Amino acid sequence: MKSNSGSYIQLKGIDFTFDEMKESRERNGLLRIGVAIGEGGKKRQCNSRCPYCFEEKETIIKKFSLKQINSIVKEAKSLGAKTIVIIGFGEPLIPSRLEETFLAIEIINKSKLIPILFTNGLSMNKEIASKLHELNTSIVTKLNSFNPIVQDYLTRSKNSLERMKGSIKILMDTGFNKTSPTRLGLETPIFFDNSNELPRIAKFCMKNNIYPYFEALKFTGEIRKNPHLYLNREKVRKSLESVMSLYPNIFGTNGIAYIPQGRCCLQHYYGSLFITPNGIFPCSGVNYSLGNIRNTKLREALNSEIIHKLRNLHIHLQGKCKDCKHAKDNNKNAPLCFGGCRGNTFNLTGNLYDEDPLCWRN
Repeated sequence: MKSNSGSYIQLKGIDFTFDEMKESRERNGLLRIGVAIGEGGKKRQCNSRCPYCFEEKETIIKKFSLKQINSIVKEAKSLGAKTIVIIGFGEPLIPSRLEETFLAIEIINKSKLIPILFTNGLSMNKEIASKLHELNTSIVTKLNSFNPIVQDYLTRSKNSLERMKGSIKILMDTGFNKTSPTRLGLETPIFFDNSNELPRIAKFCMKNNIYPYFEALKFTGEIRKNPHLYLNREKVRKSLESVMSLYPNIFGTNGIAYIPQGRCCLQHYYGSLFITPNGIFPCSGVNYSLGNIRNTKLREALNSEIIHKLRNLHIHLQGKCKDCKHAKDNNKNAPLCFGGCRGNTFNLTGNLYDEDPLCWRN
């Protein structure tokens, strides 16, 4: 793949074909799950203090044991999962958490599943990168801005731009971006302060075979205390369209610039759950518990009415999304839009099936 040609860059671990998605949906299975490791809430350990962090910090959340992680991975694999995403709590690569992070990834790798690790990159070094590469891990690291003042403001951490750029270079030198699909992604939440930089960040990704992970903020966690960072839908639209004017296929052949991520989110279509010690959730953006892993099997969660409706969202959508031509499911091709972002919809309206308030087609 010639990444600088405008071709669609895929990330290993979420490069599912539509046939795989459709088959998983028809058997009510899974293709991936997200697992939160480490302690959360008041005890979360992180080396940045992002003012948009999605985690709720008012409670205390105890971490999973390795035995529990092993059990979760085993059950997820039995349901068809191909990928385990490690996301939250806090930063998984800080020194005090490094051992447990590697042990969790080793469990995933030994199960012949693909680990995807989300990190802010601030603790990355050559030794860590090398071990992650050996463990077949895909990495999604972070870059909010090429402006050092904006970058430091959005992490509350000094010299964070140079440290993040250093992390990206280490990962590239280790070979994470040398494969197709790539094993390196770059997460960039969209803010008022960085929205005009998206074309530059996209150009960097396309040139270096890095998966561009632009994301409109979810109205949860710390963002509720910092609403000035939250971008209105018109500004998000202009930002993503400025990217697509340069690289029309950057979000895939079904990429469209009028949903919050630019690409269609199909997690609920093909089957994905987010699992923390406090509950099993439809995704990391929807704080609606389907049970607790201590007394609820993943199969039970998949059989719930909530998940059934989310997997058939085109039938249950309300408001303007209900009649939108882009939300139609013909079971032959991936939908152009599968209800936008259910996380933002739920957080802003309290209704999982309402129209997406960030879609500028509404």
